[in-house]
Amino acid sequence: MKELDDYYKTKKELFLYFGYKEDIETLLFDCRANFWNMGKVSNFFNTAYMETVLYGKTKAEVLERNCDRDYLYPLSSRRYNGKHYTMLVVRDGEEAILKVFDNQKEIKETIIEED
Repeated sequence: MKELDDYYKTKKELFLYFGYKEDIETLLFDCRANFWNMGKVSNFFNTAYMETVLYGKTKAEVLERNCDRDYLYPLSSRRYNGKHYTMLVVRDGEEAILKVFDNQKEIKETIIEED
């Protein structure tokens, strides 16, 4: 089936771009043109942190944490940087999704949230 062949060819090309070796089965690619930030969520006693990605349509939404959020998938390298884009492996329930973000829209400020 040509569509399936094209999908696997494109997937392979994307993995090569990011230097990603599939160590967990992923189901979807989700490309975001949003502003984004690598954040952390602390537990109640501030003794441990979980990495998150915050993303929204504007920089203000992200800085004010009035935006969408995903948790990075455990037991994986999780972040793959390309020249123009970054791919993150995030968790959706027990499944892994590959999300791609534009490097020019990354917000580098540290954001720590309390859980």
